[in-house]
Amino acid sequence: MAKRTVVITGASSGFGQGTALRFAQNRDNVVLAARRKDLLEEVAERCESLGANALAIETDVS
Repeated sequence: MAKRTVVITGASSGFGQGTALRFAQNRDNVVLAARRKDLLEEVAERCESLGANALAIETDVS
């Protein structure tokens, strides 16, 4: 299966974090967006440890 690139909002916690980690397990590219940069970077590191490419972007989409 070809690698996908997915954009996930609210990725620093909860459902967004779980979604990010699930895609990371498939080694998809994940673009993580949330307001809390510190938490977001932790999730990005976890995604990368699962073999995914991760990009963390601090943003508020409200």
